[in-house]
Amino acid sequence: MLTIKCLGSGSSGNCWVLNYNGASLLLDAGLPIKTIKQGVDYNLIGIRGVCVTHTHKDHNLAVNDLRKLGLQVFTPYESENPPKKMDFNPFSVQIFPLPHGEVDCYGFLVKVGDHRILYMTDFEYCKYSFRKIQPDTIIIECNYQDKFLNKDAENVVHKVTGHAELQTTLDFVRENHTDALKNVILTHLGMETCDGNECVAEIKKVVKRSVNVDYARANESYLLDSI
Repeated sequence: MLTIKCLGSGSSGNCWVLNYNGASLLLDAGLPIKTIKQGVDYNLIGIRGVCVTHTHKDHNLAVNDLRKLGLQVFTPYESENPPKKMDFNPFSVQIFPLPHGEVDCYGFLVKVGDHRILYMTDFEYCKYSFRKIQPDTIIIECNYQDKFLNKDAENVVHKVTGHAELQTTLDFVRENHTDALKNVILTHLGMETCDGNECVAEIKKVVKRSVNVDYARANESYLLDSI
């Protein structure tokens, strides 16, 4: 049985927990270590590894604390030639680069059991297709909608060159939608630049009715059906 739990999503901190039959994998660690410990019910022994997308604090805040606890923390952005694949038994993780302004950022394709989970956040676009791999779950950024974007804001360049707009998310989901797809979870929604319900409704237009579509909420868990 595979469950996915969102401990945090957005500029205040990002962290997800994949749990497969008692073994856990963390995706991003942008929350205080105390919050992460609470989020995994203090079961640190069950954590097989931690994968962090990039160096911004809302994604890597607890990296040093997790390493001090003896956990294996994978930070591909710290290496000029990071490995393309990491194994955290029973999880297998492949990485792929994503454009995020001037910062090195990576997406993760996680394989465990019969599941194939894509985790993508903080990216302007994705040049890769995963259609042949047939992911069953896509956790993907939908940071802003163009109609809500304040083009005079100080951070507008970072917003546009480092984050996914709704149409970018829609195009990716449409391209990678196969009969295997069961779940699409939108993450890293901008509080003032995104309407979560509206974005979910738009994604539902490009997937089959049987696909579960939702947006991330702190401490929300998702049970993924076996394929």
